[in-house]
Amino acid sequence: MTMTTLKHPDSLYASQQGAQSSHSDKPLPKRISHLVIGAGLTGLQCAQRLAEGGQEVLLLEQGPVAWGASGRNGGQVLAGFAWGPRQLSQAMGEERARRLWQQSRDAVQLVANQAKAQDVGVQWGGGELAAQSSHIKSLSDFVHEAASWGHDLHQFDQDEASQRTGSDRFYGGFVDQKAFHLDPLAFAHGLVRSYLDLGGRLHVNCRVRELTKQSSGFAVQTDLGSLQADHVYVCTNAWASALLPELSSYLMPVANFMLATKPMGPSTNILNDQAAYADTNFVLDYFRKDSDGRLIFGGLVAYDTNRKGPDRARLEARMIRTFPGLSGVGIDFVWAGLLAISRLRLPIIGSFADGGYYAAGYSGHGLALTALAGRAMADAALGHRGVFDDLASLPRKAFPGGRYLRLPLLLAITSYQRLRDHLER
Repeated sequence: MTMTTLKHPDSLYASQQGAQSSHSDKPLPKRISHLVIGAGLTGLQCAQRLAEGGQEVLLLEQGPVAWGASGRNGGQVLAGFAWGPRQLSQAMGEERARRLWQQSRDAVQLVANQAKAQDVGVQWGGGELAAQSSHIKSLSDFVHEAASWGHDLHQFDQDEASQRTGSDRFYGGFVDQKAFHLDPLAFAHGLVRSYLDLGGRLHVNCRVRELTKQSSGFAVQTDLGSLQADHVYVCTNAWASALLPELSSYLMPVANFMLATKPMGPSTNILNDQAAYADTNFVLDYFRKDSDGRLIFGGLVAYDTNRKGPDRARLEARMIRTFPGLSGVGIDFVWAGLLAISRLRLPIIGSFADGGYYAAGYSGHGLALTALAGRAMADAALGHRGVFDDLASLPRKAFPGGRYLRLPLLLAITSYQRLRDHLER
């Protein structure tokens, strides 16, 4: 069997982290109690939680650690979900919705504590910016709903938006000073070190090819051989439906694109408040400034997941449209990543068999939720199902159109929304 060794893209994060060697030279065991598939942030949190409990854990990854979206994303660690408190309450009841909201806030603090323990630097502040004047009301409603649940956000007007961001494109926004941003690949590598220190086992460059439920546990076929597992956790996000076809109608793999500028220097007024932001467009842009003074800017989507590389010119044009003063600043890195979106933009979390769990579809809102979901799956397997049951109750809907029409329909909807974003500017 010919295997292709996967590598991290030429991203800012990969350049700063360098080569990381965490691969075990031991053969796969014939049987393991807990098998975690996918060494991204969800899988790492799940595996670490199990190892903290003294469990026998094996973590497998098809590429290097955090090879997928976990090592390529915008690094924003935010509380909440794509839905606000009112919408969550209407869908699942206020008591459960309140619990979930607080759990997401606790997850932000957990990630902050983990980053501190790993000596991974963080910068505080994260929020949203109104790209259209018509978006101000929904932002204001969200801020008031969050406040009613004890989550204080600072809302600001157009003038303050300009002062904070150095851009005149936005009509206002809000910032959560307990949110933050960091280098997600550095954070993932810190989790790996902690997991290995707890006695966990890891094999990278080991793709799981087949997963079969048996009368007792699971049969697992991998690039390195076969094994049996008592419990399995599928934490592969955009690749989840390859092992669990029943999820294919609920998850859509999407390519997203990012760039990092050269250091901007002390004279620039871009993001003076040091916070990370996303705008409110359907196809949104998101950006932050790192500790070296680089702007890290993300945007664009592509549903053709076979694309060979990012559209550098279009992405740079979007950045300059938001920050005209950065014309000619110089771009050091451009990269792409594959994430999974759900139709409702809420994560898809559940159990596919007795002892089998999955979490995917964070829809670009995942860095804190990966900690919540990963650890909740581990707790559920160990008999503490409360948080997992709350997450598994999040609403979900299948994408319309079936196997052959769902992608054309999604492309049509996205094109329509892009046109609206453009016309409403």
